Amino acid sequence: ALYPPIWASTTAAAFHVLPLLGVRDSHLHTIERAANPQKTRTDIVRHKVPLPAHDIVRIGAHLVTSLERTAYDAARMLPLDGAVALMDAAMRTFAWDAEMRTYSMERAEEFRAGMVQRIHANPGARGIKQLRFVVGFADGRSESPGESQSRVRMWELHIPTPVLQVPIEIAGSFRRADFGWPQLRRFGEFDGAIKHIDPTMMNGRTADQVLRDQRERRDAIESATGWPVLHWGSRESQDAELLLASLVSQGWPAYARL
Repeated sequence: ALYPPIWASTTAAAFHVLPLLGVRDSHLHTIERAANPQKTRTDIVRHKVPLPAHDIVRIGAHLVTSLERTAYDAARMLPLDGAVALMDAAMRTFAWDAEMRTYSMERAEEFRAGMVQRIHANPGARGIKQLRFVVGFADGRSESPGESQSRVRMWELHIPTPVLQVPIEIAGSFRRADFGWPQLRRFGEFDGAIKHIDPTMMNGRTADQVLRDQRERRDAIESATGWPVLHWGSRESQDAELLLASLVSQGWPAYARL
């Protein structure tokens, strides 16, 4: 029988539109089901590993590993913050209802439980120790790789775990802050450069208008709550010391480390 290859790992992650932060591998990955698969070529790594039917999905014309299997495989190949960003995004994909625009915590926990099962079933797999941490740490309420990366930096800095996507009522409508520390009466916002260049996030605005809107939004949150909104960008989300320096310069209390 002819068995077409199944795209897998970081290649499958691209099909599932999951972020690949810090990916160091330019190969395409497949899982082969034929008895005698073709040999690995320079650009394609062909894996011969068990692949049950429920781990295969079709995306367009391609056969690809399922979202859960892809997250399990790809997150073991990435550096820590890349693995967290990918797992957050996979969990969000699973738990987000696009029609209702709601995030289901039950669905998120169902996804986490499935990942935990895979970890228990493969205790000696490559990268499993990192994956165990990543699956426990993952939170699909992170809406961008930069927010995921920021959470890893906060963990490295022993900054108290923030509440994510905090709803704030302003003049009868709700805004959400990326991060909140109720005990410190502070909000945090990740301002990624992507917001200034990605057409889907700009909604026809210029980069200057996006920046102005961000400032106005922060001012509105601060006047409605009386809590300062600390903000940072991609440089800080990639470097713990830069993030800490930025937060402290904006009034983060020096004692607020675990």
